[in-house]
Amino acid sequence: MISRVRKPAVFAPLVLALLLVGSVGSLHAQATVTSAGLGYLVPPVDARAAGLGSVGVGLLGGTFSLRNPADLSEHLHPGINISAAPEGLTVKEIEGANTTGRQRMSVIRAVVPFGEWAVALGFGAELDQDWSVTIADTAYLQIGTYPFEEVREQDGGISAIDLSFSRSFGPLSLGLAVETLTGSVTRQFRRQFDFPVEDDAPIIQNVFNRETTSYRGWRFKAGVNYRLSNRFLISGSYGISTQLTADAADPGIPNRSFDMPGILELGASARLSPKFLLTAGGGWSGWSTLNGQVEDVIAYDVLWAGGGVEYVGIELLGLNWPLRLGGRWAQMPFSPQTALQSTEVSVAGGLGLVAKEGVAELSATFEIGKRGNLDQGQIEESFRRLTVSFVLRQMAQNRP
Repeated sequence: MISRVRKPAVFAPLVLALLLVGSVGSLHAQATVTSAGLGYLVPPVDARAAGLGSVGVGLLGGTFSLRNPADLSEHLHPGINISAAPEGLTVKEIEGANTTGRQRMSVIRAVVPFGEWAVALGFGAELDQDWSVTIADTAYLQIGTYPFEEVREQDGGISAIDLSFSRSFGPLSLGLAVETLTGSVTRQFRRQFDFPVEDDAPIIQNVFNRETTSYRGWRFKAGVNYRLSNRFLISGSYGISTQLTADAADPGIPNRSFDMPGILELGASARLSPKFLLTAGGGWSGWSTLNGQVEDVIAYDVLWAGGGVEYVGIELLGLNWPLRLGGRWAQMPFSPQTALQSTEVSVAGGLGLVAKEGVAELSATFEIGKRGNLDQGQIEESFRRLTVSFVLRQMAQNRP
């Protein structure tokens, strides 16, 4: 048996220099459809809104979503909501498919109505930048041929901490929200080299790099809604932001700023009968303002639309069991320069368990959908998202 003798290792800086003069096989840096640019634009909605097409604005009966501060007027009692939205992904490329997943808290929010006023403090997901990809390839260098495995990972994202107020004037409600955008992203790059193909080539050292970036910025929203005969609700909001500043932990990397978009969101709902509720809505955000500010991607303005129906006529074991069915269509804000703008299409079904008088509520929505288009030479991914919300209300304090 003959064993290969390990020759002295070449240090990582020399490896990087060799890679510049060598040739490496084709690599696919985009891990998912949503990994381009600043990431995936997460709908900041609770499970009820997720089951109704992720509209979350203009919803009769109230929502803990962070769409429109004026909709706080729909809450009759103090309450707190915790919503989680884990997501499973199947990513398809021409070379094959792989499965991955994400964990996120979509919304945490406490609402306190008093008189004609309401105030809320909340946390909502904004941009998700979680992804990872593993690549097996070969580096063809002047000193030899080196099979390697490369792992690229990105963990983190941007969230919004929201302070909202609303004031009711009869059927009309006005709202204002102040949000701080905050978060961080850690990027890791690791390349592990195998033995060179040539027996006389030197062994080279593995390469590892890690960097962390923190984000900060502000957003301000104004909203309005109007009730018609307690059966119809029309609602809308508009938000503007300061620049988003990216602070690198490495002092050698300069800080950067990004122009954040304006956001317009509209929605309405109608109670067709005591048991049926219909809702629909949509929105626009001007992400194309980031063109030229984020490398290797094209930024687009984004449109989204959704809708759904809710049935509240089932009572069993002393509980109300609302059923929800909805659908959503949305454009993605970023794409690689070699790809077209991607869209997301999904359908959702949800079920709630509401204790008598609404003191406690548990809701779950299962959503399936697709992003991207493999036939157009892009990455395509199918996703399964489960949004679960738990709500507690203080019923002793009734709103006048």
